[in-house]
Amino acid sequence: MALGTVIGALISARIPQKLHEPGMLSAWLAYGVLTGCLAMADEGYGFVLTIAFAMGCTGALADVLFAIIVQCETPNTKVSKTFATFSTLANSGEALSAPILAMAIGLWGIGGAFIAGAVLPVCASIIGLALVDQARQPADR
Repeated sequence: MALGTVIGALISARIPQKLHEPGMLSAWLAYGVLTGCLAMADEGYGFVLTIAFAMGCTGALADVLFAIIVQCETPNTKVSKTFATFSTLANSGEALSAPILAMAIGLWGIGGAFIAGAVLPVCASIIGLALVDQARQPADR
């Protein structure tokens, strides 16, 4: 996953500014799909390592593009608060992920837990891409 993270960060430098938002959301969509693919982990170590590498690429791509978007689109007086809020939410989510995962595994098994974990990023990305597309459409007036 670490090598994928480095490659994802390098790829993000090549994305044009007008594609930052759809690029970030597309990376999170891919990350969600890859999380769901982990439900098929019985395919062997090569399969799991390939998915982990791809998750590293897509996760880093989304993270770097998120930071670029915040720095470019947020007024300078609010950048620190924006990153602080994001950090708080991310750390809270990370702290809650273990007990939520334990409950999901207990309810649906490991494969079901991976699929359940894929639903949120996939749905959020699809909604985000639709909103970005709608915001870029010229007003019908």
